[in-house]
Amino acid sequence: MRSDKAEILFNKYINGNADDRERAIVESWYLHEGAKSTSVSADMDYQTLQNKIWNKIIAQRDLPKQRKINWLPYAAAILVIFCIGIAYYLRSKPAEKIYAANIVPGKVGATLTLANGEKIKLVSAAKGELANQAGISIVKTAEGKIVYQINETQGNLDLVNTLATARGETYMVILPDKSKVWMNAASSLTYTTNLLKNGIRSVKLNGEAYFEVAKDKLHPFVVETKNQQVKVLGTHFNINAYDDEHVVKTTLLEGSVEINKSVILKPNQQAILLNHEIKVIPVIADSFIDWQQGVFIFENDDMHAIMRKIARWYDVQIAYHIAEDNKQTFSGYMSRSSDIQKVLQNLSEISNLKFKIKDRTITVSQ
Repeated sequence: MRSDKAEILFNKYINGNADDRERAIVESWYLHEGAKSTSVSADMDYQTLQNKIWNKIIAQRDLPKQRKINWLPYAAAILVIFCIGIAYYLRSKPAEKIYAANIVPGKVGATLTLANGEKIKLVSAAKGELANQAGISIVKTAEGKIVYQINETQGNLDLVNTLATARGETYMVILPDKSKVWMNAASSLTYTTNLLKNGIRSVKLNGEAYFEVAKDKLHPFVVETKNQQVKVLGTHFNINAYDDEHVVKTTLLEGSVEINKSVILKPNQQAILLNHEIKVIPVIADSFIDWQQGVFIFENDDMHAIMRKIARWYDVQIAYHIAEDNKQTFSGYMSRSSDIQKVLQNLSEISNLKFKIKDRTITVSQ
């Protein structure tokens, strides 16, 4: 944007006088490059601008059954501008078409491995009781969710179950204590059938999951990941602990959690674990459960981070032919229900990168 026109437009936005189109331009510009730009006057109130933008994009609220991100009506306009790039307003760039076999987005699905080694594909499994272990029923509901129901405790209660999603799958489970867990693609959750271990509700996570933990002051809830232990009583939080990510991110939406017996998180804070050291930063927590709400949100993410998310959800491999020192970052959001061609077309149009698909491998090049 030219700085004189940008300043006028930003002032209209901050003062609440911008129309829908002007608001979309400002918001898309900020999401794409405004956070790192110094091209506008130094006295511009960027914190106010940032708060206004994100407060309009993401409204943090509770609903009875499931946490929702509130997408405002004109968010579609922001998405359109993000998809074609704010550069559309500054220059013209022909789009390069991406041809590929039909690669569809991920879907609901998972595999449940019982203590006896039996594996149950949950998509094809009939609704109703799937198994009964030590008086605890495992039931598939009409909505396709898995619910553990304690009927009567008998026998060995330490039977271990593992719920795993493959690449391109996501699933939701209700544990024996009524805690709810949404699992992202390529993730696994391991736990005993009654969940308790020495008076503690305990699960092990590899990958990413969003937890809504049922309150129980007598039995803390502990999530173990690589080099990390998160302890809660009852709260909502997200953990990203994929093996191919160099950090573990724990993001708190409600309540409080204790990490590795040393760090206490408050809502809208994120703990980043790297090399056994924990750093706490402020975040807009709802943007980190984007996957659970069916969208991708990118906030100053580099292309490698973006493509790791895409690879897990679309079950594809990524090959890079770009400079190792490429520091480009991107911000915006798009639907996880879009086909792969549309997603890559959007990324191509806001970057100087090219994407080619052969079989199930995406090549990224300059």
